[in-house]
Formats: sequence, structure tokens, C-alpha cells
Amino acid sequence: MGVTWALAGALILLQTATVREYVRLLNAQGLRGAAEATTPLRQVIPARHADAQMWVRHVLAGREADESRVRFTTVDNAPVGREVHWSSGFAWLLRGAAALQEWLAGPLAAGAALERGLLWFNAPLLFAVIVLWSGWTARRAGVWAGVLLAFALVGHQRFMEAFAPTYVDHHGLINAAILGLVLGAAFMGFGWWRPTPAADSSLLPHALRRARHAALISALSGAVAMWLSAASTLPAIALLGAAGLVMAGWQGRTAQAGGARFDPGVWRLWGRTGALASGVCYLIEYAPGHLGWRLEVNHPLYSLAWWGGAELVAMLGTLWAAGRRAADRPQLNWWRLMPALGAIAAPPIAMWVGGPATFLPTDPFVAELRHFVAESRSLPAMVKVYGLTAVGYDLIGTLILIPAAVLLWRRRDDTRLVLGALTFLTGAFLLLAFSVVRWWVVASAMQITLLIWLVAAASGSASAALAPQFWPSTSAFAPERRLSCRRSTFGRPVSGDWKVALPVNRA
Repeated sequence: MGVTWALAGALILLQTATVREYVRLLNAQGLRGAAEATTPLRQVIPARHADAQMWVRHVLAGREADESRVRFTTVDNAPVGREVHWSSGFAWLLRGAAALQEWLAGPLAAGAALERGLLWFNAPLLFAVIVLWSGWTARRAGVWAGVLLAFALVGHQRFMEAFAPTYVDHHGLINAAILGLVLGAAFMGFGWWRPTPAADSSLLPHALRRARHAALISALSGAVAMWLSAASTLPAIALLGAAGLVMAGWQGRTAQAGGARFDPGVWRLWGRTGALASGVCYLIEYAPGHLGWRLEVNHPLYSLAWWGGAELVAMLGTLWAAGRRAADRPQLNWWRLMPALGAIAAPPIAMWVGGPATFLPTDPFVAELRHFVAESRSLPAMVKVYGLTAVGYDLIGTLILIPAAVLLWRRRDDTRLVLGALTFLTGAFLLLAFSVVRWWVVASAMQITLLIWLVAAASGSASAALAPQFWPSTSAFAPERRLSCRRSTFGRPVSGDWKVALPVNRA
């Protein structure tokens, strides 16, 4: 992993240096022969990264007003300005970058320090994301799964572009947090686990505690994503729960008969943790003087709906995964079901009752504005304006669903549970991306996670997934099954007592 991270870091530095040189060229052209610019902000930003200019204005305005949280801007709706609801956490990161730039380069004007920070801000952020998620994946699924994830994060254009140098916007961190949400859901088996690791081909966690740990990571990542952008995260949370239900209904009874177990407590832990953590994030952003009913952003009603949705998946998943006999089927607990349904219905009811004052996108004027924003257009509309080459990369990316469908058809074991859920989730987001192209960025997190499970499932044996034959026998991919050891999610022993080794019949 160290070698992988070094290579990823070198690629990030190379990209940063190239963009820095490009921006230096733009700055020189903008001077038109003058010795230096006389404007307060002097650095040119590539047109595709224009949102970074808005964040610079927000941070500078907050610094001048001695306001730590983003609340108001005079840039929009000039000269009156308007109330804004952006994540202050991202603005704090930018303030920290400006402070670090001043510490490194000496006293600078606030705007100059922040502008210089834009050139390097995303590089350490992206590197930290790669180390965090690939390191966790390597710990849970083996080193080669971590290596594959690291290079996928560097190599996927839609994931990387959100961290491009000078493109200082919250979309990169949103996508990184959503990646953690989906990775965690996959490692928690979407609520399924196998109490006895009888089948090497199983991709389910082999211990309930590991499924619960992954549920915590998934929920906390989702809460951070909610704080950064509820609009981008809510569909991911909702579709993730829907994927769990679809798999329980489709493969639940077969998986139970094969030895897998559905644990509703994993889903309940996921929902309660996510609801509590997103509620805390709301208080960090708005307490004590800005509490309100703005549902365009993170709100306690969404936390309530998260809890209700997870409760619904836990109850219905248990029911659908039960045996066919009436005696094997649990009874629905209506005292749990009705509050859960009420919690799910609370946000849309509030939007309907409050109208634009509660949910601004329902305002006719605001609703029409999306037609003038490129990222809000549909894919056919983008093709009509910019040509097919503008979306060619995204169309090629949809082909990942073909091998996923083939593997789902060929595999007849509990591999279908996680792989099927990820395929459903990826397909749903690709459909969203066809209607609104901004979803291609979020869909990249689903595609990358699906890729990891595709390679593991295609290997034919999860305990040997991605492992080269020359890997030392003492490694986590050893061809022996050892006693008194702790096992990873994909069925590989990773540590413990190595005194006794038993041969494994791979047939």
C-alpha cells in the first residue's frame, strides 16, 4: 500500500504542477503587458472552476464580517444580496489553507493568501481520501483490493475532476463521503453476514461485529456528506436502503437456506447512528441562532427520515428473508412500523405545507433557473449542445453494468446479495445521471465500489480475490486456512496465532 500511495501521490503532484503552470500562463496573459495586476484578487481561475471564486468570496466576506459560518452573500441578487446555506465546514478548511499559506509565505493580504492556497488545496485533500478509503479497504478485503481502489480513485475522471487543482468546491469531499457511505454498506453486507465461513466464495462478513463496525463507518460518512450537501446525499441514502430491500426480497430466502443470516440490528444501528450524527452536524451548522425550516439543506427531519427508512428496511428485510412457512415468518410490529412510515413522510409533508418558504426549489422562478445551469441539463440536452464526445466517457462507464449482470446470472450463491445491491445502486444513479448530468460525479463512487466487488466475485474465490500466485504463504492471501485467526470480510485470515495450518481443498 505504501508503494501504491507513493505512486498516487506522484500523479497528484504532477497534475497540480501542470495546472499551476497553466494558471501562471493565464495570469501572464491577463496582465496585458503590465507589471502586476491592481485588482484585489489577481489570480485567474479556469472557467470550469468558477465555483471556486464563489467560495473565495464567501470566505473573505465571512472574515471581514467576523462570521465563522456562511450565512449571507452580496454577490447574488445584487445589490441587496440573499441568504445562503452552504456548509461552513468547507469554508473552515479554506480559512485554514489561507492561514497555512500566510505561515509559509509570510504576511499576505487575505485574498492573496487564499488565492495561492487554491493551487495546492485539493492535492493533500485527495491524497488523504485515497489513503483513508484504500487503507480501510485493504484492511477489510486484502491489500490488492486496497490497491485497486486507490488506482480507481486516481483513474476515474469524474471522481478526480472534483479534486482538480483550483477547482476548490465541496463536490470532491461530498463524493468522498458518499464513497464511504457505499463502501461501508457493502462491507456490512447490506445487513447480511455468514456465521460460519464455510464457503470461500462468500463476500459477506464472517462476524457480526465486523458488519456492525462497517455500518458505523457508513453512517458517519453519510452524516458528513449530509452536512456538505443534503441534495447530493439524500438520494444515495434512500437508494441504498432500497437496494437492501430489493436484495432481501429477491435472494433473501435462498441466502438464508445457504447459511447466510439477515440481521436487522445492523440496519437499525446504521439508521440510528446516521440520524444522530447528521443531527449533530445540523446543530454545528445552525445552532443556536439559525434554526429553521430550510429543507434544501441538512435538517433534523431528514435525520428522522433516515432513522425511519432504516427501521423499515430492518422490518421488511426480516419478513422477506424468512422461510415460506407461516410459522417461520415474523409478525410485523405495527408499533415500530407506523412511526417509521411517519418519519419517512415528514420531509415531503413539510415541503408540501411550507411551499417555497420551506423548500426553495418549488418556487417557479428558482425551478426555471436550472435550465440555465449546465450541470442541471439532461444527457440528451448536453449532447445537443456540446456533441457526443462531451459525454463519451460517461457512456463508456455505464458498460460496467454488463459484467455485473453476467456475474449475477452465473453466480448462484450469496455473492448475489452485495453484488446485486451495488449493481442496483449503480444502475439507479446512472439513470439519474441521464436525466441530470450532475449525478455523474456521485455515480463514480458507486461505479468504483461495484468494480471492487466485481473483481472479487469474478475471481471465483473471495479468499484469493486479486491475489497473485507468488504472494508469500504467510500473507493475508495464504492458500492455507489457519486456526485462531481473525478473518477479513472477503474471508481472508489477516492476523492471529499461526501455529497450526490446515490445507484447504479449493475444489
